[in-house]
Amino acid sequence: MYIDQFAIHNIWHKIIFSITVSVNIQYVPFFLVSNNFAHLGVNHFFTYGLQQEFMSNFQINVWIGLPENVTEGVWKWVDNTEVIKEYWATGEPNNVNGIEDCVEILSGRPSQENWNDFSCEEKKHYVCEYEY
Repeated sequence: MYIDQFAIHNIWHKIIFSITVSVNIQYVPFFLVSNNFAHLGVNHFFTYGLQQEFMSNFQINVWIGLPENVTEGVWKWVDNTEVIKEYWATGEPNNVNGIEDCVEILSGRPSQENWNDFSCEEKKHYVCEYEY
């Protein structure tokens, strides 16, 4: 599946200061999310603060742009920047069955503890952040 340049305009979004946070309506595995947004020039899926609070109110779990690095336990954003602050749910990341290398936001959880590592092969909606 390829997400073209117009897909970014066909998704629900909310502007937070000069940043737009968008939630795609398609379910896709994580690797398609990161590949397609890199192609579109979206540098980051997510940062911190108000965006984290905003996303804690979602009714569905969504991908954020945070895959595990080649080194086990090292997490970097898709643009290769370091994670400054983490919001792991209690007991996470736990790498169940050794296959949980991507991060989703758990719906209905407090914003300070709603990250969950999950299998990148699972299909989910995703969040991206870009300059408006």
